[in-house]
Amino acid sequence: MTKDELQKQVLEALSTGKLHPTTIIMGDNVQNKIEKVESGGVVNISGGQMDEQSESEPVQDEPIPADQLFKYIHVAVTNEKEREQIHKTICNIVLLPKMPQICDELYKLMKNHKVLCSINPDAMLKELRRLGLPSEDQEGFSNKNFQYYYKVPKPD
Repeated sequence: MTKDELQKQVLEALSTGKLHPTTIIMGDNVQNKIEKVESGGVVNISGGQMDEQSESEPVQDEPIPADQLFKYIHVAVTNEKEREQIHKTICNIVLLPKMPQICDELYKLMKNHKVLCSINPDAMLKELRRLGLPSEDQEGFSNKNFQYYYKVPKPD
């Protein structure tokens, strides 16, 4: 198989959705990998090598232990998967670059009854720092900055 034929085949597989655009194809065995993907198989890339993975081995996320979950998840959220999703959302929120964005996202979750609001901003800040919010000594946010932007929603 020539390079042009291979390139044509890869482009065709990409356009039909049989090959994901982020898949990197390396090595002599490209034709076999394309056939494996076309047949519905899964191809893993690890360490520059492509390994085939059977479909009978689904990747499962381990549940987050209750003591590691975000402390202020609303009591009305009883579904364990939803609680974990809220925890992951909070972990992503603390990575936002600006404090107003972080506090706005928290406010939205509070208004949607996903997260309880702590009247004490220091307690909320401590919990957010536990989940990865950078502290002042790590080129992060000060307590004063957080207290300025943190809002407690008014009761409905």
